[in-house]
Amino acid sequence: MSFVPPPDRPSTGRYVVLALCVAAVVAATIAVGRLESGGPAAAERAPAATLLALDVQGKVRLYGSHIPGIQSGAMAAVGDPTEPDEAHRRLPTLAIRLAALDLLSDDAESAQRLLEEAEGDEGLALLVQGLAAEPGSAKVAQAAEESSRLKPLWARRAFRLHLLDKAGDSEAVSREEGFIASEAVESLIGLIVVAAVVMVVLSLGLLFWIIGAPALVIWRLSRIEPPRPPDVPTDETQEESLPQEEPSTAPSPLTAGEVLVAFFATQVFAGMGYRALGIGSEFTPYALLAIYVVATLAAWAVARWRMGPRVLAKAGFRRCPLWKLYVTPVVAALALPPVYILLALIVSEVVGETPQSTNPALSIMAGQEDWLGRLAMFLTVVVAAPLAEEGMFRGVLYSSLRSRIGAIGAIAITSVLFGLVHLDPLVAPMLILVGMATAILRELTDSLWPPAILHAIVNGGVTLMMFLLMG
Repeated sequence: MSFVPPPDRPSTGRYVVLALCVAAVVAATIAVGRLESGGPAAAERAPAATLLALDVQGKVRLYGSHIPGIQSGAMAAVGDPTEPDEAHRRLPTLAIRLAALDLLSDDAESAQRLLEEAEGDEGLALLVQGLAAEPGSAKVAQAAEESSRLKPLWARRAFRLHLLDKAGDSEAVSREEGFIASEAVESLIGLIVVAAVVMVVLSLGLLFWIIGAPALVIWRLSRIEPPRPPDVPTDETQEESLPQEEPSTAPSPLTAGEVLVAFFATQVFAGMGYRALGIGSEFTPYALLAIYVVATLAAWAVARWRMGPRVLAKAGFRRCPLWKLYVTPVVAALALPPVYILLALIVSEVVGETPQSTNPALSIMAGQEDWLGRLAMFLTVVVAAPLAEEGMFRGVLYSSLRSRIGAIGAIAITSVLFGLVHLDPLVAPMLILVGMATAILRELTDSLWPPAILHAIVNGGVTLMMFLLMG
């Protein structure tokens, strides 16, 4: 006896189940936030105080501007910057934690307290002991040697110079200052290269809006056929060849909601399980990738149950001409940056601060200094996220809405939802813009592959920029 999926008819019981799932997701999100921050008061007090101390010392101005929340947290801090509390444990990299410890270099008692965290990490223990030791002692010399392996460059500059000076090695201090000067030149060259690439992309984008967009409109208008006389029969074959979403085959909004809830609820509960089982105090790139894959499989399972076989094709992962597959995403990616920057400027003027993402994935990405961790983040952000999110928002949800309210309404609703579910208020307008671009590509190409490629280009550009700036 073959399995036949149940009819897609809403019922009171299913609405109740869906409401309970949404409530569970909200409750779990709040619980995870309190678990990670130690309560609202600690979240406001400890990280902001430590970040203010780091900003005052000038050690994370460039690096910190690309780590979510550091600048805004530092500016909003009102606590005592000499009180680290447990904020350093939530900072994403060893180097930034050490910058927080450097603040305590003249407070031996406070630095000694932090040796407990350094247990099992000889390098960190040596640095803590060196910061707390008397000037000229053997511990200081050992810590100075250990600091030569620190990454990124700003951390090595900060700690090595401090410890060499504390050890009284003036010759090594002079040599390190020479290295710092040459590294500064290399960093400047790297920034110039990044700025040049950005300017080229922006220039191509502006050219598209000045020349390409009007030309595209004129071309499309020239292809519109004049109205047929009433006595001339309509070419039904041409009408049937146009891509259409039939209400009988498109999933219902409730089914689309179930797929979205399965995806996000699985992420929340998997994250809670990861923390509750004590697997790690922080989310690693490998954990993030595993959670994302599990959540995607859960969403696929729900879609498969509700929509039947060949669910990927029904969602929109269909073949399309090569020029649509490759050309349209690249053109859209070039057209996005000018509008993106314009929106960022508008948000900055309205809100009074530069939009900065608070996405935790960016914090994890910023803390990766080994190539395996960066590869895992790349797979999560550039491969898994575009495929999963496009399959749900521009796939199941878009198909459901388009068959009921039309293309314009479906583009608007899916774009706004895409921006809001990231829970990133300041950058939500830019995320909505990306959602609109991918939804328009979905409508124009009748396939999810072009919007998925555009999504991957956008995420890949951000990822590459962060890795280049981190060194």
